[in-house]
Amino acid sequence: MTQLDDKYKSSLEDLKSQIQKSELLARYLEEEEEEQYDALKDEFESKIEALHLEVAEQNPLQLEAFEEAILDEGFEGLFLPRILGYSVLRGALNENYKYIR
Repeated sequence: MTQLDDKYKSSLEDLKSQIQKSELLARYLEEEEEEQYDALKDEFESKIEALHLEVAEQNPLQLEAFEEAILDEGFEGLFLPRILGYSVLRGALNENYKYIR
């Protein structure tokens, strides 16, 4: 696994701070209704997806590091189902087994 470039790390940190400062997140944490979480997803998942696609196109060897960074709790579980799906589709190999995951 290749380390994540600093430009992607800073983009993720900026996005995480936007999420944490968001009025949508405050409303969701106050009421914990599905509609508020859906609004939060609508607002921020497209930005995460755009960054994910940029990493995939420009530096595909950094995808695993990017996906691990998205698992940070500051992202409030946004994009989590997709990240889990991508990780299941990506097999892992070692010297003894063809697929260990």
